[in-house]
Amino acid sequence: MTSTVTISAAEPRAALDSAERYRGETEPVDPRAGRVPGAVGAPTGDNRDAAGGFLPAVAGVDAALHPGSWSAWSADPERPAATGPHPG
Repeated sequence: MTSTVTISAAEPRAALDSAERYRGETEPVDPRAGRVPGAVGAPTGDNRDAAGGFLPAVAGVDAALHPGSWSAWSADPERPAATGPHPG
């Protein structure tokens, strides 16, 4: 199943991890599972074409991959972590 995620300028955060990592069910890299609160799930596998390249952006928002975002955020235990299927 392929899905499209539209990211608005008002909510420009997106978590590109697997769905399981987005929901906080697994964490293969960092000491705690979860995501930055408010991040919209856009699993990498759902955003790739048949050749493995990324699909074009849907929203008119320039985006950049910031691979350290959850690692940097979660390193501070005072910062909240969201889990579950909704951005909350």
